[in-house]
Amino acid sequence: MMLRCALGLLGCISLSIVACAADPNSEEVVEFEGSALCGSTFGVTVDAKTSTLRVPGGEWEGFGTQYNDRLHDYALSGVAPSSLPLLEERVSELGAQHVRIFLHDAKPGSLDFESFDLVAQMAESAGATINLTWAGGGTEPAFPSKIANALYELLVVRGRHAIRFLSIGNEINRTDVSKSAYIAGLKGVDAALRAKGIREKLKIIAPDVTRGRTEGAFYKGWVRSVAEQAGDVVDGYSLHVYWQYIYSSSHTDDDALGGSGILLLENAAKFFFGELPPAQRRPVYLNEFGARGYAPADGSGAWPGFRESGCSQAGPGCTPFESTVESALHTAWFDVRATRLGFSSALKWDGFQSRYGADYNRRWGMIGDSSKGWPRMPSFHLTKLLSRATEPGSHPVTVKTQGAPGFVATAALSRQGQTTLLILNRANCSATAKITGMPGALTAWLWNHPSAPKALCKLPLAKGKLTLPARSVAAIANHATELGDLAPCK
Repeated sequence: MMLRCALGLLGCISLSIVACAADPNSEEVVEFEGSALCGSTFGVTVDAKTSTLRVPGGEWEGFGTQYNDRLHDYALSGVAPSSLPLLEERVSELGAQHVRIFLHDAKPGSLDFESFDLVAQMAESAGATINLTWAGGGTEPAFPSKIANALYELLVVRGRHAIRFLSIGNEINRTDVSKSAYIAGLKGVDAALRAKGIREKLKIIAPDVTRGRTEGAFYKGWVRSVAEQAGDVVDGYSLHVYWQYIYSSSHTDDDALGGSGILLLENAAKFFFGELPPAQRRPVYLNEFGARGYAPADGSGAWPGFRESGCSQAGPGCTPFESTVESALHTAWFDVRATRLGFSSALKWDGFQSRYGADYNRRWGMIGDSSKGWPRMPSFHLTKLLSRATEPGSHPVTVKTQGAPGFVATAALSRQGQTTLLILNRANCSATAKITGMPGALTAWLWNHPSAPKALCKLPLAKGKLTLPARSVAAIANHATELGDLAPCK
């Protein structure tokens, strides 16, 4: 029997029926490789009375993305000012719940500062809360007062109330900054914000880390140091996750060795919500993540690359990864698992294609190239579905999927007592979900239905049954959502 089992990924995948335990908060499930059970009906049960919230204050902040703070430095970003009205329409349509924006210059009046402010206004107008991330290390003596003054200008003078989170040091464990200097800087920032009377307006989310590839850079060591020495300062932690999509079912989480970002989620959840002492546990924000394709063959490093290997530019047989169903499908897998595991945000890199620096050559973007009319990528429609079907402040509740091949599911209960169920069908064939535990008339909004490929449509449910097409995502609710104006699925 050829068994492949990835712990916590809703069961095992094999050439014959296999059962294995998923994470401690999941039921035993069965998955299949192949099409033996295509077209069958499987149970999905929601228990809205049983919360699976992992830490106090860990309610859902949002699905979202990153917006380029240097957008309005047109020579640098490569964006024409005449294209901005359409970009603003796209951002409004996306409806990201939570976004992250770098700040590179804390001096009001500078180009970087004023560009940040305009981007923050765009995000706030579209309904997002904002994590302001200082892109540098933040360890110089003058930094605490400098960033506190900048935040006072933004929050109090200019009224940018959507800025509610502050992170210092992007991927700090990949820099030369020492843990001791970083922790001293955090304490200095906390004191400076209190002196300005604005500390209560902000949550400090730190450290902001990647997995790390060496013992000194490993994320667990950085988090433990901050938790032990600055636990009274930080309100949450931030983790970044990247991986190549062909390794999503890998048995390692080391991205340098063909690791899985999905498995890293599982292992990180065990660390943050289990291995850390209870007093040190905080909400955890996934403030950057992305599934990559194959690296460009020319060695340019222009991620996320291509769906196919051996490619250097788009053309027949060479598909830019952001434009593919695979990109959105693996984004959905990460999003749904993140909410089920108790993380507080999932922000896909990046919101729109543009340059962060003169040598920046990446091709990430849920909204594509401005010169092509800011096209909406498959992950744009997916993130729109997730953001508009759920509500910030919700907390995860128990979901059981009885033997569903390829189904990944999560459910959330809003502050108003309304439940939304999210189901991903990863399989290459359709299957039907028989939904129980959600009384009343149910409506589903689907991504990648055959009548709306890579996009969205709406479908009323009959007797709680929903057939999910191959490689699709559904949001199911018994209440109104912001997705009510979608065309019906055909």
